[in-house]
Amino acid sequence: MYCKECGHENPEGAKFCVCCGASLNADSQSSGTDTTAPAYSYAEYQPQSDMSGSPAAMRVLGALRDKLYLAFCILLSCGVGLGIFSGSFDIVRILLLIFCWLAFSAARKGRAEDRYLRDISGTVFAGFVLRLVLGGLLILVGIFYWVFVAALGNAGYDLGALINQAVSNIGLKSVFGGLLGGYLGIIAAWLHIFLIVLAVVYILAAILLIRPVHRFLKSVYEGVQSGREDFVDPHKARICLMVLGILNAVSALSSFSISAGCIAASMIVASVLIRNHFDRQF
Repeated sequence: MYCKECGHENPEGAKFCVCCGASLNADSQSSGTDTTAPAYSYAEYQPQSDMSGSPAAMRVLGALRDKLYLAFCILLSCGVGLGIFSGSFDIVRILLLIFCWLAFSAARKGRAEDRYLRDISGTVFAGFVLRLVLGGLLILVGIFYWVFVAALGNAGYDLGALINQAVSNIGLKSVFGGLLGGYLGIIAAWLHIFLIVLAVVYILAAILLIRPVHRFLKSVYEGVQSGREDFVDPHKARICLMVLGILNAVSALSSFSISAGCIAASMIVASVLIRNHFDRQF
């Protein structure tokens, strides 16, 4: 029996199409339409994922229909929405939010759309690349800053001498000029170190925490396409998400940011979701 909506061949006696969920009841057959053959060539319509014979697709569909995934989408929506309201426009998170909701909508109709899963994976990869680029730019800024300070030489101490001279001209004696010169040198050194350390943190976070998550998500949509449960290291992916969630939670507490707190909670929920549906160690 073929579905009139998508042309998918279903087992005899099926009440609903296993691909698109359309009704296959007797009313539709009595309408005069021949359901023993598709209304158009099946080769012209190839559904993106056949849920009937793919264990990988069924596993992904189960995760997308889990209440934890809905909680993840809601928390991510709150984090992104509050971030936009406070002036933080993160295009990567906005795109991730859109694709996650699209995947949820398709799952509610009984489909695990590999195109939405691919978009989610691609968005995470974009965040990975952006952090690498940002880390590289910070390293370049640190290098240029070091060259700039080295070229200035004792400019900080010269500025302090000028301040002392200006204070003396109005009849006051002060050592603030000399102190300022010394402090400028210390601040310059610490700022250079801070930029380099921040760059290293961005690059390490991208490689050690975000890249494993992307590799797992990529294997998910490839598994839906191929039907094989070759998910790449879900245990490592969920650990990385948990660490990212904890780091964001610490940042949220230190800055009293509700938006960052929602993002942190969404990462922790995603970690639990992967553990429940993909991590074979549990």
